Amino acid sequence: MPRGYKADGTLAGKVYKKGDIPWTKGKGHSDKSKQKMSETRKGKRYFIATEFKKGIHPKTEIKKGQHLSPKTQFKKGHTPWSKGKHPEYLQGRNHPAWKGGKGLHIYGFIQYKVWRSKVFERDNWTCQTCYKRGCYLEAHHIKRSVVIIDQYNLKTSRDAIKCKELWDINNGVTLCEDCHNLTKRGRKRKLDLRKKAGK
Repeated sequence: MPRGYKADGTLAGKVYKKGDIPWTKGKGHSDKSKQKMSETRKGKRYFIATEFKKGIHPKTEIKKGQHLSPKTQFKKGHTPWSKGKHPEYLQGRNHPAWKGGKGLHIYGFIQYKVWRSKVFERDNWTCQTCYKRGCYLEAHHIKRSVVIIDQYNLKTSRDAIKCKELWDINNGVTLCEDCHNLTKRGRKRKLDLRKKAGK
């Protein structure tokens, strides 16, 4: 029998439930016990390397008003060179996450969720490449949504909602996660690396 249990399998001692107040709440050490603890610690050295020795000052001690390097110190009223500036190499086309200025994302729209459900129902909740069922499925635009957004010059969410080709279920196909990753640029290599790593 594990420790803390009786022979019949029940817990030994008091079992605390939510809302029970522990017996130690509000009870501190008495003055007598505090005095005893203080006396036992007196004169004991815990770690010689880190303890403070009388009269010995630490090597890195910095006195009030002392500066380590006058060249690099921050002077009162001085404005840092980077204030109000954003590095140009991370702006616009130079940013690593640049997508060609396409700021319209359709994946949060209700129309997208309806379109996706219709594609799944039409394909009987089965991956159309490997015919797997019961796994995580994704709806894939055969003609990429970015291409449609470019073609019809869609700028706002209203334009996207009105565009019929974007929500045409004949432009969609049900794929499992692995098969969908093979359709994306650069994702096949990442998928292979994940499989090698065993993730």
